[in-house]
Amino acid sequence: RGYARYNYESATGKSSNDLNAPVTYFEVADPVYGLAELPDPADVYLDYDRTHKAVFNLRYKSPKTFGPKIMGSYPLAKFSLSGTFKYYTGRPYTDPESGLLYTERTPDEKEVRMRIEKELAMNGAKTTFYVEGYNLLNDYTWSYSRAFDNSYNTPRWKTDPDGILTYDQYAPYISSQDIYLLSNQPIHWRFGFIVKF
Repeated sequence: RGYARYNYESATGKSSNDLNAPVTYFEVADPVYGLAELPDPADVYLDYDRTHKAVFNLRYKSPKTFGPKIMGSYPLAKFSLSGTFKYYTGRPYTDPESGLLYTERTPDEKEVRMRIEKELAMNGAKTTFYVEGYNLLNDYTWSYSRAFDNSYNTPRWKTDPDGILTYDQYAPYISSQDIYLLSNQPIHWRFGFIVKF
């Protein structure tokens, strides 16, 4: 079994919030210099735009009598393996040096998850043992507000992307910013079981 989903979305406008709205003003007509008119600002992709989103899932589940029979049972029966891949395009952000609104994009986000299950019948109860793996690509998902909407970290993203996870504003007192800048966890696994009576 499997499925695939794809979303195309486009969030455009003058500004994503009232703090970065374009400046407008009214000027009384002057008989000498005339009336000054500001051009209407063009629409831009807003900071919450994710133009492309895609999710792919594939699952295999073995039947009740799958594989070799050993001591009256099928060890590979009622076994399932599933994997899910998610992909999101990055969000627009403003390069503080250029001053142009939302002309840059954060890195695309990718995630792979996997789940392995094995079902057993034990004393009349159905027990399912499972292993789940998260962030199998070990990719970073950046905190948008702290990495790309921040007076200290956003310029560093352009000038020192390899060192951005180290906080060095008051060197030599340096520390890690992983827990502050990253909104996901590194690759990790979970083990568990479910018992149904």
